[in-house]
Amino acid sequence: MAASRSLYAPRICRDNSREDFRVLIDEHGSTLAAVCLRQSSGPTDVEESAWKSLRRMLDVGGEGTYELTAERIAGETAYRHSTVLRRGVLTDWKLAHAGWLYVVGTFSWAPAEQHERTRQLAREALETWRWLDSEREVPPGGLG
Repeated sequence: MAASRSLYAPRICRDNSREDFRVLIDEHGSTLAAVCLRQSSGPTDVEESAWKSLRRMLDVGGEGTYELTAERIAGETAYRHSTVLRRGVLTDWKLAHAGWLYVVGTFSWAPAEQHERTRQLAREALETWRWLDSEREVPPGGLG
C-alpha cells in the first residue's frame, strides 16, 4: 500500500536491472522505489552489494555514516544505509528473495527534520508488501 500509484510502468534500465515501481510516499514529493538488480548468490552477496553501494555514494560526495543496519523488509533480511546528498536524503535497503537481488529505497525531499518520517512511511508501506507466488506466471524476481 502506497500513497500513490506507480509513476510509471515497470521498465528495464540501461544496466539491465528492472525498476518495478516508483511511488510518492509523502507530501514533499519523496519517493519509494524498488529495483530488481540481478540474480543473487546468497546472503553474503547482499551485504557485499550494500557495502559497495554505500562506498560509491560516499565517494561521489554524499555525506553519511560508514555503516549498514540490518532490518527485516518484506520478510527478508535487508541492509540499510542512508546518504545525505545535495538535494535530499537517499535511503537504500538491499535484500534478496528467491535468488534475486533487490534494492528498495526512498529519496526524501522533505525538510531535514522530517527525513525519518519519510523513512517510517516507507517502512509502513513495505510492511504491506507481498511477494507474488510463482503460480501467477510472474517474470523471475517479480514483486507484488
